[in-house]
Amino acid sequence: MELHIPGIIRKNAVDFAVKLRDISKSGLSCYTDRTLYEGTLLEIMIADRPYTAQVVRHFPPEDRNRKEIGVGLRFLDDILQSDIAQPLVGFIDSLPLYRDGKLWPNNHEQRRHPRKPLDEQVIARETCPKLIDNDFSLFHHGLTCHVDQYVPLFREIEITISCGSRDDNCKFSGIVVECGKVSDGDYCLEIFCPTCERDNFKALVSAN
Repeated sequence: MELHIPGIIRKNAVDFAVKLRDISKSGLSCYTDRTLYEGTLLEIMIADRPYTAQVVRHFPPEDRNRKEIGVGLRFLDDILQSDIAQPLVGFIDSLPLYRDGKLWPNNHEQRRHPRKPLDEQVIARETCPKLIDNDFSLFHHGLTCHVDQYVPLFREIEITISCGSRDDNCKFSGIVVECGKVSDGDYCLEIFCPTCERDNFKALVSAN
């Protein structure tokens, strides 16, 4: 039996704008008016290519009159170590350093590589959570599983459970009621399924 999470159900568009503040070979800082959560994975367009980065912290804007929230993101290690990162590395190498060697915030630097200023607006998109090792448990009220990123509470998710043939697929939607971090890249997700009283879901629970 396999579990698939083909998408997150949204009422608004998945693409949104972020204003880049600086970038390094390990991460970037940006501003956005969208609510983002630590542990969420974003796909960000940089130098006309998409790269995946994880939200690691929030910070207040330098200008108190700004409504946007500052967000710090870290590039995934497997992306940086792959061939796909070469255009990104080349783009970052072409940027000038801060003239005054400025660090942010309060000279408490957490990145492995030097920051470079980058004042540019780009498009970002939240990625769909990926299941880890097909590890999940079914209950009469829903299911629990492990995914690669944080998923906000009350987010509605599309779910498909397959038993080997397309005819046996059980498709339904669920609402995230719990999401706890187990380790880096591993989050335990509890999903409540309002439609789980259907006979086919009950049969899956019994089989599991």
